[in-house]
Amino acid sequence: MYTLNFQIDKRKIFLSLLSFELLLTAVYLIDHFFWSFKIDAFDLDLEGTFASWFSSVQLMTVSVICLLIHQRKRALANPGYSKPLFLIACLIFMFLSVDESIQIHEKLNWKLLRYADLLPSFKNNHGAWMLPYATIFFGVLFYVRDSIFDVWKTHKTGFLRALIGIAIFLTGAVLLEIISYEYLRDNAHLNAFAIEVACEEFLEMFGITVVLSGLVLIHQDTESSFRAT
Repeated sequence: MYTLNFQIDKRKIFLSLLSFELLLTAVYLIDHFFWSFKIDAFDLDLEGTFASWFSSVQLMTVSVICLLIHQRKRALANPGYSKPLFLIACLIFMFLSVDESIQIHEKLNWKLLRYADLLPSFKNNHGAWMLPYATIFFGVLFYVRDSIFDVWKTHKTGFLRALIGIAIFLTGAVLLEIISYEYLRDNAHLNAFAIEVACEEFLEMFGITVVLSGLVLIHQDTESSFRAT
């Protein structure tokens, strides 16, 4: 049986993560517009960079916390927790962590081009991965809908914060990605593309930081309920 206590200053951790995300974004933009050294380790549009590994660790941390919440929920035998919401969330964030580090969705995109007549995509065949990802995402939401409402009723503050974080993350990962696919991926828009990449990656990192802060609150509530039994 594990024991996990968050005896830390959550505000300082949150601000530290936000500061690091702003630093990575600023270094990328300064390098693009002023230095022109093209430092690969700080390029937000490449794999294996500080930003990609940071995001991967963030996502894996979220995955672990979801697993811990699931274990406590299962131990409490909460009747509203009929579907393993947090176990599924754990697996999703674990996949996203791996995806962030090795860009599974980009590799999948080119595999899916053989079904180009069936799958919608954007300019130059980008974004074919989005429909399969969206189908799975909404299918999972439908499956765990009862547990979502139960978690909303019992952990409103933490769950709302996590939902806001997911919305911020999706704004960067999906909305800005679509804009870049359609309008910015050519030599005539290099500066605009750099700004889009910076905004996209920052929103993804910051969104997961907000998700993390919300899940910490849910874990604390669940842990308190478990100890009270």
